[in-house]
Amino acid sequence: MNEFIPQIAIIAVAALFLVCGLYSRRHGTTVDGDLKRFTIGEGDRTAFPIAAGISMSFVGGAATLNMASLGYQYGWSVLVDPVCVGLALVVCIVATSKIREGNGITISGLLAGSSLQLQVLLGLVSFVIYLMLTAAQFVAIGKLLGPYFPDVATPFLILSFAILVFTYIYLRGFDAVTNTDVLQFFLVLALFALPAMVVFMGGIGSPAAEPTLPEPTPTSLLIYLGLPLLFVPVSHDTNLRAKAAVSNRAAMAGFGIGAFFYCMFVTIAVGTGVYLRKSGVVIDAPETALPTFFQQHLGMIGNLAVVAVLAAIVSTLDSFGFDAVISLANDVAKPLRIGDDRRIVAVSVATVIVVGLIIALVFPKILGLILGGMLLYVSLFIPIAAGKLLGVSDSRLVATSIVTIAILVIAKVGGMVLPVEPLAFVAIHFVLILAARAIPHK
Repeated sequence: MNEFIPQIAIIAVAALFLVCGLYSRRHGTTVDGDLKRFTIGEGDRTAFPIAAGISMSFVGGAATLNMASLGYQYGWSVLVDPVCVGLALVVCIVATSKIREGNGITISGLLAGSSLQLQVLLGLVSFVIYLMLTAAQFVAIGKLLGPYFPDVATPFLILSFAILVFTYIYLRGFDAVTNTDVLQFFLVLALFALPAMVVFMGGIGSPAAEPTLPEPTPTSLLIYLGLPLLFVPVSHDTNLRAKAAVSNRAAMAGFGIGAFFYCMFVTIAVGTGVYLRKSGVVIDAPETALPTFFQQHLGMIGNLAVVAVLAAIVSTLDSFGFDAVISLANDVAKPLRIGDDRRIVAVSVATVIVVGLIIALVFPKILGLILGGMLLYVSLFIPIAAGKLLGVSDSRLVATSIVTIAILVIAKVGGMVLPVEPLAFVAIHFVLILAARAIPHK
């Protein structure tokens, strides 16, 4: 019977996610066909739901499975990720009032202003990016649950969770994502963070074998782990949650508390990998660091940690999946007047599920998908934000963005690695914007 405990726990928590996602004291969302309400709810969220939403949006496959494996491989140096996320959320705190005053619901709409061309371009780009981030969480679900359901095909496992998550997204929108974020926060805290800290406080004792030193951390990896410093301030997640808050103070407090818990969760994840290496444990694949840690130190109870990791992955899946749906629905289909709001959301949800699953099966690399998506995002959105401040026309920003995308695609397809990526692509786009600004208007 004991061997079925993890499977029972996984099925039970999946059902809990669905119930929690469908519960709402409000009656708006897809049912009303009101896309704005679907996207940001009633604008009455207090600090804690904002904090839970922010922390759990970014705590997913990368911040649990991958950060534990990176901690095992490279040691504490990979904490550059939570440091950069924390600093980025400080920037969001400072910019809260400006974010809330912006007209666009999403960051694409905020940057585009009245330009239809720029909004559609940014909407398409953000859709592709959030689709990649969603696919990364699909991959994480397959890798996490595969060993517990060996007789179930991985595509079916992923599809089952995709249908479950996008059901409550479609029916309840932002309310569903926020409700499940709160539940997932407590699951990660109770079943992941607290047990790990208990193990850490117990000390290593006598190592099972001679501890080995971590590998030197590649500079390119450190730069990519620093990407959240550029990504988070211009992400849909911070923009939507700032606008969903009941006040500036609630949004600012939510960002601050969310930053603390994100940093805590990721530091603990890295610590599990570091702890394994210091205790002399040798693992065949770094990505198994987190499950190995819990199985070795907590026995059968440790198997319940799979629920916490699943909660972390699904928390990012529903947030990034929601972002992908909104990018396609609000920033592309609605401005182009393609159908009514309910139909737009339904088609967007189906597109994200189908295309996201295909990407996950063709390119099953969690970190590769996440870093690739962030690279494209910051290469466009950061320079465009700077270009708007410099007064560059929208038509020229569209042109420089298209050129930057072409350069990035050619470089990646050709296997070129530019020095100090991704800052190189940000710099290239910014130079193009400065050149466009210098050209006199006819």
